[in-house]
Amino acid sequence: MLGTHLLSIYNFRLLRIAVNFSFFVFFSFKVLIWILIFTISLLVLFGSRLHGDFSRCAAGHFWVGGFSDVRVRHVKPRLISNVREAQPMSCKVA
Repeated sequence: MLGTHLLSIYNFRLLRIAVNFSFFVFFSFKVLIWILIFTISLLVLFGSRLHGDFSRCAAGHFWVGGFSDVRVRHVKPRLISNVREAQPMSCKVA
């Protein structure tokens, strides 16, 4: 009787340890996935800027995966009379 009682306590402790470990693994993978998503989003948003290819008027070129093989050459801003044509910086694709 005492042996069965001790065995059930031991099994309960093992079960509790297993459940705690599984929750720990689940939540650590969840945190790891969020860190991975955050890192990838930072690379997509700032990767081209870090490589010197970022430009607002070349957004169609660089937005494929955040990196670009199209080099953008900046030119001096010019005075634009039409407000619709105004861009923060005029640029040409080299």
